[in-house]
Amino acid sequence: MERVYRLGMLEPPPRFSSRSAEVKYVLHQPMLGPLCWPEPVDPSGPMPADKDARAAETTRRLLGHFQKLNRYERRAFKAKQQALSNLAARGAV
Repeated sequence: MERVYRLGMLEPPPRFSSRSAEVKYVLHQPMLGPLCWPEPVDPSGPMPADKDARAAETTRRLLGHFQKLNRYERRAFKAKQQALSNLAARGAV
């Protein structure tokens, strides 16, 4: 959450659409001097300046990740309960 709150996104957007586009870009760079990478485009738009609005936007942007985490935790809990029930049925607990 802190990363999205500060940066506006969980993972930085890719600079290139494919590996071949990246190779093509590098091959067209001058041989002398440092390699100049293009600035990545932010697909999610700017974050609000207000702290409360920024926190709300952070939560909105992470909602899909929260839903995945919740599904994972529910499945893990069910698997744990099932394992404990199996052990109890065998008399091991």
